[in-house]
Amino acid sequence: MQDIEQLPTAMWAEQLQSARLEAGLEVGALARELMLSPLQVRGMESGSLSAFHGPGYYLRAVEKYAHRLGIELDPQVTELKLTDSQLALKRVKNRPSAEPLASRHSNFSRADTMPGRAQRGRIGLWVAGIVLLLLGAGFWLAVKEGWPGHTADGALPLQAQADITQTTEPAPPALADARAQGTDQAPASVTQQSLPLGTVSSPLETNPLLPPGSEALVAIGATPAFESAPEPEPVAEPAAEPAPEPAPEPEPLIDEIEIRFSADCWVEIRRLDGTVAQGIYQPGQTLVVPVTEVERLSFGNAQAVVATRAGEPFDVMRFTRAGNNVARISAADLEP
Repeated sequence: MQDIEQLPTAMWAEQLQSARLEAGLEVGALARELMLSPLQVRGMESGSLSAFHGPGYYLRAVEKYAHRLGIELDPQVTELKLTDSQLALKRVKNRPSAEPLASRHSNFSRADTMPGRAQRGRIGLWVAGIVLLLLGAGFWLAVKEGWPGHTADGALPLQAQADITQTTEPAPPALADARAQGTDQAPASVTQQSLPLGTVSSPLETNPLLPPGSEALVAIGATPAFESAPEPEPVAEPAAEPAPEPAPEPEPLIDEIEIRFSADCWVEIRRLDGTVAQGIYQPGQTLVVPVTEVERLSFGNAQAVVATRAGEPFDVMRFTRAGNNVARISAADLEP
């Protein structure tokens, strides 16, 4: 066993580097093959442990490196000497009762376990019991405060009592005799006596507009005929507004070419009547040519021409030849 301070890192580094150079291997390719980083490979060749997590990782990497190069290191790689704390930790890990003890402690604290099926069932029962208790308390309070249609002490409202009294009141003797004879009609006096409180027995007092002789009709429940109210006079409809006059149609545009010049330009116009007009136009001048009169139109400096035809842009450069600045436009080119 070797101590960490007594590792022959310099001797191993020289042997590994010499073997790699003799084999003609690159650091990057060798690191990928060994599944190490290039910094770790250079650390083994320089005797540095800074690129490793600990001496144990360094020793395993040195063994793998030497096995790949096919050499035996001198001195050979052996197991490290462990300190007292490392030995104590190793004994604890190898103790057979350590894992069950940790498991029992974890189950006791229940800090890293989810509730089981039985525990979830108990929770559901508790929640259902609380909900039922709340519903029962709400129903009891509703009955105590007064259910709809009842007062707080359980009695009916005054209006409901009055309706029950009126419906259970016995009929007058005369009306009972009439029902016994097979008819529901009773004398007028009986009908007037059975009217509810707050009504007037005389129909003339209730409505002075009733015609004479309608007292009996009202007494036996018939509907009197009233005079129809006069129909309202028809309202005169407002006069319809006159329709707006249609806007006049715009005049058709005259088919002509309007030309403006940005520089000096020679212009030749050959008309269908055989006349020819030539001239040099300067910047700022304008020329208007009717299309129906043109046989041929030529511009010596086409780049200085800005033209429009019937209000639309008219490009004269498309009538020039390649590498030429002269535009020649014939009557056939101006056909729509």
